Amino acid sequence: MAGSTILAKARGMQPAREFARAAEGSGTVVGDTLPSAQAGPSLTSYPWLEQWYPVGVAADLAVDRPHALTLWGRQLVLWHGSGGSWACFADACPHRLAPLSEGRVVDGQLVCSYHGWRFEGSGKCVRVPQAMDARSEAAACSNRRACATSFPTAEAAGLVWVWPDSSPAAASRAAASSLPVHPDLLAGGAGALKPAADTRVASGGEAAAFINIGGGWLVREVPYGFDTMTENILDPGHTLFAHHGLLGRREDAVGYAVKLQGDVSLEGGFVSTVGATSRSMQLSDRTLEFQPPCFVRQAISPGAQAGQGQPALHLRVRRALPPRPLPAHHTSYADAAGGAAQRLLLGLLPRWALHLYTQEMLDGDLTLLHGQERRLEAAGDWRSSFFLSTPSDAGVAAYRRWLNDMAGGVAAMPWAGGGRLPPEDPSHERLLDRLHQHTERCPSCNTALQRLRSAQVAGAGAAATAAALAAWVPSADHGGCALLALAGGAVAAVASWMLPLFVYKDYIHAER
Repeated sequence: MAGSTILAKARGMQPAREFARAAEGSGTVVGDTLPSAQAGPSLTSYPWLEQWYPVGVAADLAVDRPHALTLWGRQLVLWHGSGGSWACFADACPHRLAPLSEGRVVDGQLVCSYHGWRFEGSGKCVRVPQAMDARSEAAACSNRRACATSFPTAEAAGLVWVWPDSSPAAASRAAASSLPVHPDLLAGGAGALKPAADTRVASGGEAAAFINIGGGWLVREVPYGFDTMTENILDPGHTLFAHHGLLGRREDAVGYAVKLQGDVSLEGGFVSTVGATSRSMQLSDRTLEFQPPCFVRQAISPGAQAGQGQPALHLRVRRALPPRPLPAHHTSYADAAGGAAQRLLLGLLPRWALHLYTQEMLDGDLTLLHGQERRLEAAGDWRSSFFLSTPSDAGVAAYRRWLNDMAGGVAAMPWAGGGRLPPEDPSHERLLDRLHQHTERCPSCNTALQRLRSAQVAGAGAAATAAALAAWVPSADHGGCALLALAGGAVAAVASWMLPLFVYKDYIHAER
């Protein structure tokens, strides 16, 4: 808003709105309109730790055990306490710093597995088994040093949220801060394929309900930072190339413009409209919204011709969590009026099948972004390193301005232990490791993997048994044995083909 305009002019930079207008002019090179590479230090910084961050899908988290997680490089433990609410502590028992994530949840309390100390959801210690008597135990428990370090938590839109600040004022500040849950998000979150009970007012003033078309929230730990992912989502032009054959075809790419709607602000981020990136795409409206610190929403309304029989509005929502590597939370929605056939299909498809599609989409970016951010870190400055030559790059430039000029850049981020990236990993097997990045953490995909492994063994066993019976038992029904061998072999073959989809599937752009 006005504040960001003043900040931009004070540093000799164009306001985001003026930059977008300049970028639209014929013959204008966007890279030449960017701020000088010698821009001064940031005039402000972003309160990174005084924000709500999604740390897990509530439906995917077992309530009978604690869960280790990392947020801003800080080791935390998430667990489900009494009263049906989640609690979050520093992952260190105040007694001897043993990891509480290795503990147990008993009667709504978290128990350290090292010496049996117990904690309530507030962090208060309620049991010290080594105490000599009740009086000394009460004295130990009442000492503030016996308390676990706790962080505010909440649950909304199918996600568990953590406010990563443990200061005395954290609880009141978190309570006064609204959860960054957009009204388009479905109530219930993960796995909710039916229309939401609540509605929102869509364009035209009509109420619209939404169905999930992405299998609920998908969480995957990808080997690049949240800042890199956010920039990537704000750049729709890459999809026809990085995701060729999945989200369009590179042969259909056309020039397009990204236009900022208003200014960029520290607290509010920005909204942009995006033109059609493909000659086969007909749009009536397309917007990209960045809401700090790590929320990106894309809304697509097809044109009148393209919209026939298609969802009236398609939404893709992503949140990126700030460790390095980061878990990315992704889901997609469409208008429930998209047609009975679509609703029926989505109702029949298992969640893991929809996750496989999203995994393939993430793989298309993964090696590119992993390498890009390390090269940018080595170069040190995006203005002198990036050549943003078309109006399509206005969203990327706006985000980099927000991150580097308003929020203080990577150097101002509160990483515990420093935020330097590890070296670039040349191994596709490690980078595209679906098993450890997602499958093991997703109940739906993990169950599908175990069933496929069982089917592979059972199918191969049935085929081998049928062949043995036909060879060694003269009275065996050879026709029945042949059918059993074929059926068993087919089951084993299908299972063998599908197993890598949950474990590791290479993605080579040169072969697509």
